[in-house]
Amino acid sequence: MLYYFKDKDMKYFAWTITIIMILIVGCLVWFSTLKPSASSDVYSITCKVIEVNENNDTILAIDATGNEWEWTGTEDWEIGDCASMIMNDNGTDEIYDDIIISVRYNAWRLN
Repeated sequence: MLYYFKDKDMKYFAWTITIIMILIVGCLVWFSTLKPSASSDVYSITCKVIEVNENNDTILAIDATGNEWEWTGTEDWEIGDCASMIMNDNGTDEIYDDIIISVRYNAWRLN
């Protein structure tokens, strides 16, 4: 018990800290039991650049399944470059409404 506290305010402070710590530990235990969802709305793909249109500032790339992806920002891109992309599936099963979140140059050369 907290009998060694002489001041009443100090006793309330100690009880408040104790209750807050119990709540924090309880929340941490509860969050540690949660399992991540099996399905995710974010995935990655790798593509090969097939067209660089400097007039429109667009890049066209194709993935391994033949789907074409386009983004803006021609900067240093060249035909044959490899692009690693982070995609968002928009919460649908269709690939045709997916959004490119991020594109990065990948040093691998794709044939």
